[in-house]
Parts: sequence; structure tokens; C-alpha cells
Amino acid sequence: SKPYRLKDMDDVDYVTEIKETLHTEKYQAYLKLRETYRTQPGFYFDMAELFFDAGLKKEAYEILMNAAEVSRGQWQALRAVGFILESWRWFDKAIEVYEALAESYPGNLYIRRDLALAYYQHGQYQQAVATLYNAIKGNVYDYGDWYVATRVSMLNEMNAIIAIHRDSLIIDFIPASLIRPLPVDLRIVLESNGSGLGNVIIKEPGGEVCSYTKPITKNGYMDNDFYFSSEYQTKYAKEGKYKISVNYYSYNTWQYGIPDYIRIITFKNFGKQGQEIKISNVIMDNQSGEIEIGEIKW
Repeated sequence: SKPYRLKDMDDVDYVTEIKETLHTEKYQAYLKLRETYRTQPGFYFDMAELFFDAGLKKEAYEILMNAAEVSRGQWQALRAVGFILESWRWFDKAIEVYEALAESYPGNLYIRRDLALAYYQHGQYQQAVATLYNAIKGNVYDYGDWYVATRVSMLNEMNAIIAIHRDSLIIDFIPASLIRPLPVDLRIVLESNGSGLGNVIIKEPGGEVCSYTKPITKNGYMDNDFYFSSEYQTKYAKEGKYKISVNYYSYNTWQYGIPDYIRIITFKNFGKQGQEIKISNVIMDNQSGEIEIGEIKW
């Protein structure tokens, strides 16, 4: 199919219906729609996001928990729940989800990284550093060879926290040889809740493209971890828009109909004073081809 922008696609019918319903009548409209879509996790994920955006946060959280229940507690669904809670900036709730997942899947570095990031955004810098370090040095028995790039990313993230918050941290348990900050202007990390990313493409200002097949440009560099995690970084960001696309063909959902989510984490001034983090999520239901899923302005 031809390349397209996700934001240009029409909404699913039930999304349009809820958007057009009066604020005071949204929940009743949701209950009516639920009679038709009650077994589809994607419906609950969509509804949770819509209700949160409408300011109905209590109802949004309840519906999000329904998504986890309908998905029968599968880790891919719970990870998507964590992604959404982070984007809502409900970091304490996200930490609860990731801590439970980390206990159930101790060898999954993606989940350990999720937990460390949530700790950091919640202001628990010491816990974030300890979680990253223990994951980096620990034995990984689930797909160990897949985690080379992820370990490197976690090491960079640990160093970024140390560079910014060193005076408030205890780091004597970390070998000095591992402490080597590598600050950059812009860092973009994409992760999937479990299915895969496909080929990630970053179109830089000026039109140069950085991707899996061309990982180095004049200003940027990309690293991929078996399609489940991908990161782009540039030490000297150029003014303009960085457009994010995926060459995506994993639109078939997991068991129990769990939708694929792609989490986009943007770090501006990574590893520097004034570092900013922004998280957004893209649901990939029934998408296929080269799809522009976001852009970042610098």
C-alpha cells in the first residue's frame, strides 16, 4: 500500500459516536456500545483514552481495567495499560503494573526498563538507577541474545540520570568504568507492547532518512533490538520536524484480540540539565504498510 499518515485515517465508528455524544451522556453511550464490543480489548483501550481526554478520568481508569480483564491478564495487554497510564502521567499506577509484571517475568528486560522509566518520571531516581543497573548486570534467560541494544540503551539511560541527579544519588555500587554520560540533543525511543515495530524510519529536517537499512546519517544514528525496540538519537539536532514512520505489517493482534501499541518516548536534552520527556501512544489496529505515526518539532 502507499505510504500514509495515521492522523489522516478515519476514526472507528464507535470512536466517532462517543466523540459526538454530549459530555453528560458519554458513559451511557459507552454502556450501550459495550453490549456489542464487550469481548474486544481494543474497544476498551479506545474508550479509556477517549474518556480521559474528555476529563472523565475516574471512568477512564475503570474502563482501562476492563481492558486488562477482558485480555485475561496477558502481559502484552498489561504492558499496554502501563503505557497508557504513563501517558496520563499516573506514574504511581504505572509503577504498580510494571512491578507486578517484573515479578512475573524477571528475565524480560523491556519490562524492567519500563519500570525504571516510570520510577524516574515519578521522581524516584535512586530506584530508577538501581533497577537499570540490576537489569544490565543480571542474567537474562528469556531471549538473551535479543537484548544487546536494550542493554546499551539502559546503560545510556542510567548514565543520563546520574549526570542530572548525581548529588542526590548513591552510586558506589556501580563500577566507575560504567559511568560515562553521552548527552545528546534529541533521543526518540519506540517500543511495542509485544508484537513488533517493523522498520522504523526517521525523516530528519532537510529530508535525510535514518532507518534500519540506513542507520547512520550525517547528524543521526539508529539502533534496533529485533523490532521490539528502536531508538534514534542526534547529538546536534537540526531545527525543524522529525517525522516518525514504521513499515508495519504486524497488524494481526495477539491472542484474545489484544491490540498492538507503539509507545513513542521523546527525550529532549537527553542527559543534560533541563531534560524533557514526553510519552505518546499509537494504537495500530488494522494498519499496514509505511505509516507516519508522529512527528517531533525541534
